[in-house]
Amino acid sequence: MPALVTPPFLRLFGPLQMERDGTAVALPASRKTRAILGFLALAPRPVSRQRLCDMFFDIPDDPRAALRWSLSKIRPVVDAPERARLVAERDAVRLSLDDALVDAHQALAIAARPIEQADLEECKAVLDLMSGEFLEDCELPDRPEYTAWLAAQRHDFQSIAMRLAARLAHATAGHDRIAYLRRIVALDPLDEGASAALARALVDLGRRDEAHQAVGQAERHLRLAGLEAGPALRMALRPEPPASGDGPPATATAPLPASAPAPVRTDGRLGVAILPFLNHSPDQLPEALVDGLLESALHLLSKFSDFRVIGLSKVMQYKGRIGDPTLTGVDVGASHLVGGSLMVRDGVLKIRYRIIAASDGALLNSGDVEYEGFDAFALLEDAPERLVVLLAHHLNDIARRQALAVPDPDRTADEHFHVGVHHGFYATPIDYRAALDAFEKGLRIDPGHGALNAFAAWAKAGLGLAHDGDGRRDALAQAHVAMTAGDSQALAIGGWSAVHIAQDFEPALRAVEMATRINPLSRVAWSASAWVRAMAGETETPLQHWNNAERCNPLGSNIDTTHCGRAVCYWLAGRFEEAASSAKLGLDRQPSHPAGHMAAVAAAMEMGDGARLAEATRAMLRFYPDAPDTPVMSTIPIRDPDAKGRLLDSLRKAVKLAASA
Repeated sequence: MPALVTPPFLRLFGPLQMERDGTAVALPASRKTRAILGFLALAPRPVSRQRLCDMFFDIPDDPRAALRWSLSKIRPVVDAPERARLVAERDAVRLSLDDALVDAHQALAIAARPIEQADLEECKAVLDLMSGEFLEDCELPDRPEYTAWLAAQRHDFQSIAMRLAARLAHATAGHDRIAYLRRIVALDPLDEGASAALARALVDLGRRDEAHQAVGQAERHLRLAGLEAGPALRMALRPEPPASGDGPPATATAPLPASAPAPVRTDGRLGVAILPFLNHSPDQLPEALVDGLLESALHLLSKFSDFRVIGLSKVMQYKGRIGDPTLTGVDVGASHLVGGSLMVRDGVLKIRYRIIAASDGALLNSGDVEYEGFDAFALLEDAPERLVVLLAHHLNDIARRQALAVPDPDRTADEHFHVGVHHGFYATPIDYRAALDAFEKGLRIDPGHGALNAFAAWAKAGLGLAHDGDGRRDALAQAHVAMTAGDSQALAIGGWSAVHIAQDFEPALRAVEMATRINPLSRVAWSASAWVRAMAGETETPLQHWNNAERCNPLGSNIDTTHCGRAVCYWLAGRFEEAASSAKLGLDRQPSHPAGHMAAVAAAMEMGDGARLAEATRAMLRFYPDAPDTPVMSTIPIRDPDAKGRLLDSLRKAVKLAASA
């Protein structure tokens, strides 16, 4: 019988290894040469020699000769007598690994599909392959462009590993579940939900000491990062709440005020009170659990700096009471009240909410949140999250409409902010000039306003006013003011603005990371994080962050930004059909989105689809007749100069073809 031939196996996780027929192949001693091998293994298309020279070598070192030497050391590692896998053409280099196994390729392949539907054995096998750091022994601290690429890839693979571990934790129980939860916490010590789930799983197995250690460790990590632990973390250590009637008697509530004047408008922010919900299923929902849900909802909503959220002690006096909205609003100091009820039927929890204007009792919005297969502790995390993302969406919409109704001279700084956001995100076509005008009016009232500084810098970048001279310095200073504000929205947009203005990636990446930590329910934070990471060269993590943005935005407002961002990210990853599809989805919702037009044209160009290219180019030129030289396109802050050059060249070629047609 002929001997079985195993395909070559290139391991990029942990110390780089190459195996042929089960035997390790000796690797080059040069760390730089190994780094080039790892870079080529992940490159989606041939890499120009000039790009490799710029990334890995200094000019005095004769980079062309140094590159030839490195390639000569890589060739015997990857080539076989019957097949040349390192293909060095005159102007480009590529690594052909179609007949080989690459652990990183397997991770990227499973991440390109819905992991929630992947086979569990495949998930486990890929997660086992990812046990080490990506290109562990290939760091080059003196090569900044390569270092940035390596950091982006490691962040992407960390995100994939976390998704795989979460899938396996969800599908397993007992000690296996604990092992996967520990893997998630090790990958991301600031993931409060994972730490709470780990503590609950340990409590369920009677390992309370380990559960306390897990919670204490999570609280220490959060404290060191300047973040506040939510109530769900400590609640994970509590025993099941007592059944209705078994617990302590309810605290007596204060009497309702007899009369009061109408609420007074203050700084333009909505003052929001979530009143205790009526419990229509006391036999299945103990009051202690209902109170915990309210505490969690208040905690989560307070992370949105757009609102003043009334604290627990104030609202608890209204437990079991329904009073006059105006009097209630004055008593607790709120302009808007949120009330509702909870009921369990056939194992499904339904939360019915309503938003009421305290000034006149008008019902401004209402809706339902349903949660199936709930357990006691999940109600302290998942159900409040679903409720709060809906409330935040409705309340922001209310604030925006109220601000637009206020005469310009009478607007507060926050009201000018909401007007600017309307012009810069929700108007069609987008009006960056009107947005900047509103932001600057707000800054004249409150120069230190974090979100106003962030969005003013962003609008200047969109208008091309922030890319040279004093305009650049002023806008970048505003972005950095925003990144020190400590507010999730300001951090996120400040970071995105700093990248747009000056490709200031390192502080921007720190800012968007902190923004998602401070408010993990913020669509703005997740979307800005996705954009910054995509521009930095990551591909998998941005897609996941846009998914998070969608989950934080269930009603679909501004989903065009999500789709258009995905389109650019897919294009950068060489996934052109997906780029075209995402661009179409985004442009259907927001026909003037510049990134959507860029991705639509460039994807059609790469696919060689003439009809689609002509249509995409016509649509782009309707809104941007100077494309690709219009500032919002020409200054797209893609970190990889080759990728940015290819994108803009595609637009130029498309415009020339349209002119000659």
